[in-house]
Amino acid sequence: MKRIEQYVANGLMLTGVGLLLRFVGVLWNAWIAGKLGESGIGLFSLITSVYGLAVTFAVSGSAFACSRLTASAIGAGRQERLRGISLCCMCYGLLFGIASGAVLYLTAVPIGMSWLNDARTVSSLRMLSFSLPAVSVSSALSGYFTGVRRLGRSTVVSVAEQLVGITVTAIAVIRIPQGNLELSCLALCLGSVTGSLFALCGELWVWKRDTDRLPSASDRRRNGGILGSVLKTALPIAVSAYLRSGLLTVEHLLIPVGLRRSGADAENALAMYGIIHGMAFSAVLFPQAFTAAFTSLLVPEMAEAQARGDTGFIRRNCARVLRFTLLFAFLCAGLLICFSDSIGRLLFQSERAGNYIRILSVLIPVMYLDSAVDHVLKGLGEQFYSMCVNIADSACSVIGVWVLLPKYGIVGYLWVLFFCEILNASLSVARLLYLTRVRVRIVQWIAVPAFLSATVSALLHGITVWLPQDGYPNLICGIAAYCLLYASLLRLFGTVRQRDIRWLQNKLRRKHKTVAEEDTSATVAYRYSDAGSGAGVR
Repeated sequence: MKRIEQYVANGLMLTGVGLLLRFVGVLWNAWIAGKLGESGIGLFSLITSVYGLAVTFAVSGSAFACSRLTASAIGAGRQERLRGISLCCMCYGLLFGIASGAVLYLTAVPIGMSWLNDARTVSSLRMLSFSLPAVSVSSALSGYFTGVRRLGRSTVVSVAEQLVGITVTAIAVIRIPQGNLELSCLALCLGSVTGSLFALCGELWVWKRDTDRLPSASDRRRNGGILGSVLKTALPIAVSAYLRSGLLTVEHLLIPVGLRRSGADAENALAMYGIIHGMAFSAVLFPQAFTAAFTSLLVPEMAEAQARGDTGFIRRNCARVLRFTLLFAFLCAGLLICFSDSIGRLLFQSERAGNYIRILSVLIPVMYLDSAVDHVLKGLGEQFYSMCVNIADSACSVIGVWVLLPKYGIVGYLWVLFFCEILNASLSVARLLYLTRVRVRIVQWIAVPAFLSATVSALLHGITVWLPQDGYPNLICGIAAYCLLYASLLRLFGTVRQRDIRWLQNKLRRKHKTVAEEDTSATVAYRYSDAGSGAGVR
């Protein structure tokens, strides 16, 4: 079975799962926005910014270490090391998860009162602290499933986790009086904790069944040095994540403060923060579900190819990644710009959400490309460079928020977003091109798709203005018409060639056979869990 066929089969299945999860997530965010309001979403976003920092300490690079080490072991033909690698990464993650949970629980009061300036956040922070050990172990398991690249029951666990969390949260929120933001946020945290614990149990069960198929290591010395490899791989990523997550948390805490200093009252500042991070970004990043699975799988693919010294594979697939990511990103950017007002009104019942969706959509090509390139660089062992770029990005964000928000308000924050995203993507792409010597075709990959996307968006926007009503049928039909026109024009202008279509058709025909072969394989276990990261989430 060819490697690229396996990659496409895995990516297609995971794309379907990712779309389902993100679609449910967007609808769920819309329902929660209706229950909590813009201020409630802003308050919960502040809680999750602190929780994100705690998760970073809990994970401490375990997912990346497990993914890269398992992929390298497979490339070197040492499958007997996979169980030892995954166990070591889980123990490593559990240690950091327990420590992180204890620290968050004990410091919830000073964080809520001093950092967030809102006593309503304390109970939620304490609730979330109980999920951190489970999150840390699940992260290591996700790295294992990513590294060994086999589809199976782990994808079902991801869906079930979200459904369990949503069910628990919905039952709790419905019973809470309208306007009680503290209890509403606590209900959201309860659902998150329940989902995390459920996911851990499911992933452990899947991992046990997977590792039972692996060849056993008859000689203990063959598993020697695993702990050292885990520490050597995980700790640089952990330090990078600590610094960047810390800077991001500072940035998020400074946003409401800066908005208040610019003249907005406390509730309005919280509402604007909630609209951007709780509503607009969820819509802007939703289409990335189509590419997130493929880009996440690039880490083990590139690591294994590098271990074999297959530079031709790396160069060819880097070119494909850049080209198809840009084609898709320009489609999404034009589509969301065209229908931003309808999405804001229909999903979030907010005109302001539509405005920010339209503004942030301009950044979609930059954000999506940065995400894909970041995964490729990590697969090629360039995590230190990525660390430096991400830290520089976050440091610029903090400085920009501190300096510009008090003077220019939300407009200053948007300037910071644009500058830092472009800076991050430019540095990452430059490094990838230097390493792989891929030649970027600016006209075919950038200029033509951007022009066609803008043309189709302007045409359909002019038509939708005259439609008598703003509803889901019109929105769905408009999206379908946009995609059809954009794809047709790409084909007409020769940006998508016949051989590209034939290549994709060949991979799709072999998809079912590939998955069947994987599920009946008695050798190395290949499985995947959603361990990707979305670039651009600030």
